[in-house]
Amino acid sequence: MEDRKHILTGDWNAHSSAWHSHKTDERGSMIEDELDSRGNHVILNENTFTRAATGILSSPDITMATADIASRATWHTCGVVNTDHLPIIIAMDSEIPKREKPKRVIANYRKADWKGFKTDVETRIRSYVGPRDAYSLEKLISKAILEAAGKHIPSGRFVPTRECQGDTKEVDDLLKKRDEIQKLNPLDGKIAEINDEIEKSRRELRKERWLNKVEDMEIKRKTDSNCLY
Repeated sequence: MEDRKHILTGDWNAHSSAWHSHKTDERGSMIEDELDSRGNHVILNENTFTRAATGILSSPDITMATADIASRATWHTCGVVNTDHLPIIIAMDSEIPKREKPKRVIANYRKADWKGFKTDVETRIRSYVGPRDAYSLEKLISKAILEAAGKHIPSGRFVPTRECQGDTKEVDDLLKKRDEIQKLNPLDGKIAEINDEIEKSRRELRKERWLNKVEDMEIKRKTDSNCLY
């Protein structure tokens, strides 16, 4: 593993001033000594804590990487969640090749001109004067169907219509309030209370949106069940 590029991260429950803990304990010293002896890992932790609990700010969560990765990586904690450990974001400065999404085409068979479709296919097959082997006939029929479909069956690119539904204004205000308190005092007891309020509001919002969705689906089902597929 030493010869491969990698990142190691986790709750090591080890403390050292090297990664912004308030003290250095035995486990932290052991990890420091191991890193110094091997010399192929770099601590990514910046000058900030990763855990706020029991009235103490500490950093039991350690992130280390091989030197080639560490030189292109940034590390930081973000926000406050309903847990004593803060989320950690590791970003890499790297070129990632883009993958082209396959174009998905959807046909509207209800608006198709089936009479014209049938006429074109039959005309094309009747007028064929080429070879009669299975391969040639299969190619003829496939081409006739595709050309007739392109002419008589409306189609277009499929675009998902997923709704982008964020938080309510109430939740947004709570998030801002929580972030302001966290910047002033990460150990403030109000943070946990606000987190509970945020989670409760989000649960109620998800429930409300789901009930509305089900109700809308039921209305559509009664008029045209095809629209659900």
